[in-house]
This record gives sequence, structure tokens and C-alpha cells, in this order.
Amino acid sequence: KTFVKTPWTDTEGRPESDALLTDQKSHQCQFNFSFNQVIPCTTSVSYNSNYPVYELIHGNFTPAGEPYSNIVQLRRDKILNFLNVQNWKQTNNSDKRIGLIEVRYEDLTKISDDDNAKPGLFDVFAQIEQRTGIKSKCDIDSSFSEKDTNNDIDSFIAPAPIASSGTLDPKYVSWMRRHVEWEVEARVGYEPTKLNENL
Repeated sequence: KTFVKTPWTDTEGRPESDALLTDQKSHQCQFNFSFNQVIPCTTSVSYNSNYPVYELIHGNFTPAGEPYSNIVQLRRDKILNFLNVQNWKQTNNSDKRIGLIEVRYEDLTKISDDDNAKPGLFDVFAQIEQRTGIKSKCDIDSSFSEKDTNNDIDSFIAPAPIASSGTLDPKYVSWMRRHVEWEVEARVGYEPTKLNENL
């Protein structure tokens, strides 16, 4: 609960190197962010735990330049931004839009329950083929028509996320149910858990 409630920012604020920038408005920060979109702006070593990077509110869906009040708020804006990709105009042809297929990671980690037993990635390929009208060079259909396809199937299944150890703290579950924007989550296939409805 503490993690999800904690403001998404560096408690020490911006480093001195950021304050020394002469033209903050036009300066291009790490990962192509502008100055009011990231803390810190100047650090480039960001995949090390000693150099955390905090993305600030961009202003597309909430006021810009401020830290997110928690990681759940950041997730909300990330989901909305990804869904908005389909509305972006392509630079080479303003009449065309970008296609969007929503894929939940956990759906790639399992095989469907139907008799054909095809993994989640198969469904993604099938959607791409249907929308583009282009047949995949990887003949997935025939890969699963053979009797001994365990190795083929394994290559189309994403690794499962690390399972949680033990039960979730009821206070955490209650906080998440109250603060997650479930209308946004529903747009990518998530809903509040049915377990422990009395929390």
C-alpha cells in the first residue's frame, strides 16, 4: 500500500545539474522528454537503481509539469496515451490512422481453454493478419496442427510474471479499489477482483 500511495517523484527534487541549464524550455532531456516532463532532465544513466527517473504529468489528460500523486495515476495516463495512439496522424499520409490492437501481457502467458489450445500470441498474429490483410510468413496455423507441438507452443508463450507470495493486504486491496480508475482499466480488459468483495 505504501508503494502505490507514494508520490511519483524524487523526494530531493531536481538535481543541481538541472538548475544550471540556461534554457530549460527548449532543452531536450533524457529519453527525448522536455524539461517539464521528467526529473532529472540531465542524468542519462537511468537503468541503474542509483539513478531513478520520474516522468511528470504531460498535460494531455491532467495538468502538466507536476509529479504524479501516485503510480496508479501514472498508469491511468499511460493507458489513455496508449489508447490514443490510434488517433495519431501518420506523417506521410494525414488521411490514414494508426491501427491499435490491445494486448494484455498475461494473455500471452497462457494457452486458450478451447479444444484447439493455441497460445495468446497466436491470437495477436491472427488479429494483425485480419486487419492488414497480410498473411504471416510464420505459418502459425500449421505449427499447432501437428500432434507433437509442445516445443512450438512453448516458443509462442510469454514467460509468466512472478507469482505473488502469500495473500494481499486487505487495506491495500481496499485502497486500490477506491483509487484505481476502473473505467479506464476496463478499456484494456481489467476489472476489480471478485475476491473478498466485503473489503
